[in-house]
Amino acid sequence: PSDIGSTYNPLASQDGQIWQHDGELWTSDSGTKQTHYPGSPEPPKSSSKKELREPPFTCQDEKYTRIAMRRLERQSNRVGFGNARTVRTFFDSVRERLARRIAKEKKKGRAPNYFLFTKEDLLGIALNKTQLSKSDAYLKLHKMQGLKPVKEQIGNLITLGASNVQREEEEKPLIEVMLNRVFLGNPGTGKKLT
Repeated sequence: PSDIGSTYNPLASQDGQIWQHDGELWTSDSGTKQTHYPGSPEPPKSSSKKELREPPFTCQDEKYTRIAMRRLERQSNRVGFGNARTVRTFFDSVRERLARRIAKEKKKGRAPNYFLFTKEDLLGIALNKTQLSKSDAYLKLHKMQGLKPVKEQIGNLITLGASNVQREEEEKPLIEVMLNRVFLGNPGTGKKLT
C-alpha cells in the first residue's frame, strides 16, 4: 500500500519500534531518524567526488570514432531523420561487424578482444576504386555498346567516392555529390537497362 508509514498506517520493525514516514525521513517512536527503509541496511556513504572508471570498450584509433560520429551527423540533415532510430541502426551494424570479426578470429584460433572496435567495425570495409571497377554491375555496364557519357559519369562517381574515402581518412570535409541521375535519350538506347 502507498500509505505505509503514514500516521494512519505506521510501520512496525522487528525490534518493536513504530516508524512513520514524513515524505523524506523515517522517524521511530524513540526519536531515531533515518532516510532508508526501517529494517534495511544503511546505504553506503557516497563521496562528493565522482570516481571515473575506465570505459570497457576501446577503439583502435579515436579518429575512426570521430569519422563515424561525423557520418551520423551528416545524416541529421536528411528528410525523415529519426535520431534514435538512426543511431540504433548504426550501432546494430557496428555490432554485427564486430561479431563477424570476432567469429573469424576465433575460427582461426586467436583470442579476440571483445571490447576493441577496429576501423572496419566502426566504418565498414571501404571499397577502393579498383574494387568498385571490378564489381559485376560496373563490368556489365562496360560490356554494353555505346553509352559513353553514362560510363564516364559512373567513372566520375567512382573517382569521387574514392576521393571522399581518402578525405574522410584525413578528416577533411567531403565533396558533396548528388546521386540522383536522369537518363535521357531516344527509345531503345538502354535507359531502363542501365
